[in-house]
Amino acid sequence: MTFHTSSDLVLVDVIALKKGLPDKGLKRDDFQIFDDGHPVSIKTFDSGAQFTTRPLALWFVVQCNMRGYEAKGSGLFTGQISRFQPALTYVEKQDGVAVAHWCDDGRSELDLLPTKNVDEVTTVVEQVLVPAPTRKTTIEPAS
Repeated sequence: MTFHTSSDLVLVDVIALKKGLPDKGLKRDDFQIFDDGHPVSIKTFDSGAQFTTRPLALWFVVQCNMRGYEAKGSGLFTGQISRFQPALTYVEKQDGVAVAHWCDDGRSELDLLPTKNVDEVTTVVEQVLVPAPTRKTTIEPAS
């Protein structure tokens, strides 16, 4: 007699902050997992307090400098990216940071691939947010 069975292990990473720092006191009973609206039991749980969690990649995804963006979206951060620097000091050594952008016209780019050098983030994001040069259009009179 042969029995066939299958199993799926789905890892769900959660970062919970308390007063701006990781909350490492959470327990399995503090969470509920649902699949298509149905509760699923949590078979294993790691609070991360032993630093055995997987490395984290923190992505800064920015909308590029399309016309009129200065007053909304990512444009509001132009010249103020250094405000993120204090938060970046809490990035763990095994974690990485990266930057990508997209534009309303469909263009997109990976500006900084995941790196452990958190100091690069502010420089690269500022470069992405530099306003595009304005084009002057002239209309020549017909001869």
